[in-house]
Amino acid sequence: MKTAIQSLGLVVAFFLFLSITVSGTPLFVHIYGLTAPVTKGVQSAVEDFVSRSADGTRTYSKRLFENSLPRVGGSKLPATAIGTPAELVSEKDKERLEALIKNH
Repeated sequence: MKTAIQSLGLVVAFFLFLSITVSGTPLFVHIYGLTAPVTKGVQSAVEDFVSRSADGTRTYSKRLFENSLPRVGGSKLPATAIGTPAELVSEKDKERLEALIKNH
């Protein structure tokens, strides 16, 4: 509770300090005039960085998804074949599997 009261007191003190008028305008306006160009440049740089990061993440996610499709014989399976693995097994392989199951 003590820190909350101290924090509130600091906020009020800073507010009152920045409200002092110098040459007819509050001190905050003078400070803002000095720092605005720098903060606008920083904000623009951060926005560009976030935009590039989002684009890069989107590209890598798309590649990851595209590369997650199973491959048969060096080519990707068509979307219709993904859910039907039994049809991809040849009759000869089916017979071998049946023989293995019967022997064990």
